[in-house]
Amino acid sequence: MKKPIYKKWWFWLLVVIVLGAIGNSGEDKPQETATAPVTQSASTQPAEAPKAEAPAKTYKVGEAVPVENFIYTVSKISNKKQIGNEFLNKKTENTFLVIDVAIKNGDKEARMMDTSLFKLKDANGTEYDPDAEADMYVNGDNPFFLSNVNPGLTKKGKIVFELPTDAKGLQLEVNSGVGTAAGKTELINLGK
Repeated sequence: MKKPIYKKWWFWLLVVIVLGAIGNSGEDKPQETATAPVTQSASTQPAEAPKAEAPAKTYKVGEAVPVENFIYTVSKISNKKQIGNEFLNKKTENTFLVIDVAIKNGDKEARMMDTSLFKLKDANGTEYDPDAEADMYVNGDNPFFLSNVNPGLTKKGKIVFELPTDAKGLQLEVNSGVGTAAGKTELINLGK
């Protein structure tokens, strides 16, 4: 007798991924629209105050970057044409930017890590999303994304972005969390 689909492990994994994607897509838009009216409702004098707040501190590689309950530390950056090993690999005609990062959970409960915690921005303002598929090539049996970090613990792993070879002025944007915990961000200058 066949197991019903809802009793298979991969079905629940798919449900978690879909719900996470729905939760993240719904959070980004309301926050942007919520910030815009605040800026517009302010009179001409306070318009200068957001400009002063906008250039928040930009951190450097190796510095601990607190973003609410997460503390990020980027330790290494490398460019590659191929990621993986001799049996399981992925190649590109562009470049893979591989970032070694550690995330410490400073909260009192377990927190989930996901690709939505990271964005890469270049000097032209172009934004790049991480390559979630690349996680299996660079992190192997210790997946970095869609995993929980218990309070007080640090999870180390690699994030991969596929970029044009001439991308310059790269900054990693790190987020305060996934879903409803998201919203606050900080920038890390990657020196590239």
